[in-house]
Amino acid sequence: MAKKNPDPYERFPLPPPTIIEPERATMDLDTGCSWLFFPKAHRGKPVSVRYPGSIAPDGYYQMAGGICWPMLVKGVFKGAVLIAGRSVETGKVYVFEQREFASVDHIYSLDGELIEEGLAASFPRWWATYFLRRFYWFQTDEWNATFRRRLRHSPLVEPRPSLVEVHWRDSEHVALMVSDATARRELMFKGGGILESQLDQMQADPEIGPFPAVHALACLLTGLAGKRRIRPSDIDR
Repeated sequence: MAKKNPDPYERFPLPPPTIIEPERATMDLDTGCSWLFFPKAHRGKPVSVRYPGSIAPDGYYQMAGGICWPMLVKGVFKGAVLIAGRSVETGKVYVFEQREFASVDHIYSLDGELIEEGLAASFPRWWATYFLRRFYWFQTDEWNATFRRRLRHSPLVEPRPSLVEVHWRDSEHVALMVSDATARRELMFKGGGILESQLDQMQADPEIGPFPAVHALACLLTGLAGKRRIRPSDIDR
């Protein structure tokens, strides 16, 4: 009997552990890695009650962002951005932030009320929190150039991020990259967010996509895979 090809969607793990943002960060100028400090408790209780001890460890990380520029999802333009770091100590990738966005600039009502925060306003905070400037992306539609141009010209973005285009040809690349990382237990992210929701949807029926958060994840994993992993011995302590 012929061996059945493994289903790349069937290896996604159980609900992932809780990952939270760092309290502060420093940078190693020689390697560009960020040392992240994480809170150990919240109001006298463990950070994660459901997953005790699952918080990301203090240490050096190779930071990376993944961006999926807004695309048409069920008649609405939606994009996603993920903020992650690859642990120098273990090689695991921790996703610290995940969010959807529809515009680079803020969206206001006719009365001047803020309806939705644009993507541009977050880049200064990501630099201040993680010393993150490198963001990976890959799309072939015509719209993505418009969003990138608006980002370059936005007065809210300082310092300017490095937008690095990655490439793949195989349509199964996204599922295989994510599946491989989860199967190796090299991917950690917060449960209950858009990433977990879209992974569940893709596992149930990959034809109902697109899945912007999963696409953004594949971008950052592809970018990190092509970047030499910094080892603890590379950093002067």
